[in-house]
Amino acid sequence: MTSRTFISARHTPHYWEAGPADGHNLRPLEREGLMVLVVDPDDKRSRLAKLTEKGENKLRETAALWQSAQDRFESKFGVEKAKALREVLAIVAGQDF
Repeated sequence: MTSRTFISARHTPHYWEAGPADGHNLRPLEREGLMVLVVDPDDKRSRLAKLTEKGENKLRETAALWQSAQDRFESKFGVEKAKALREVLAIVAGQDF
């Protein structure tokens, strides 16, 4: 897992594996009561991250705001150009870049 990865693909429906840098980055969310970090029972060196009910509520709230921002962006920039931009950004942000 690289420091560029926020949450790994290894997850259960409720928990995600947090890497060493992620634990540090997730602490503010934990302090705000949005997430909990627990020891991975399969690997005591690792932590698992889980959204709390407050975190799930915040995620739903911000998802609606994010979608609104994306809709406004697409209306100004154009749907096809926005799609092409997202594809390029996904490549640049990818682990293989």
